[in-house]
Amino acid sequence: MEVTYPILAIDYGDKHFGLAVSDTKGILAQPLDTVSISQNRDINDVIKDILDVAEEQKAKTILVGMPQEFRDQHKKTINKIFNFISR
Repeated sequence: MEVTYPILAIDYGDKHFGLAVSDTKGILAQPLDTVSISQNRDINDVIKDILDVAEEQKAKTILVGMPQEFRDQHKKTINKIFNFISR
């Protein structure tokens, strides 16, 4: 898979999603706002916000972070991330 820049990086969380964008060479990253699920906002709202940010930042690649330790406790998180990505 070819990676093109800038990259929009997503730090997945059950309620909060951290965002960062790389420069056009993929060397430096700048943190962006966090988007969150709340009583009035569901995962579809978060996905729309992320896609809006990707467009605003002219991101060419979207990267979703994964846990580095693959113990049993991380399997649920990994499955949630794969479900998120598939949307």
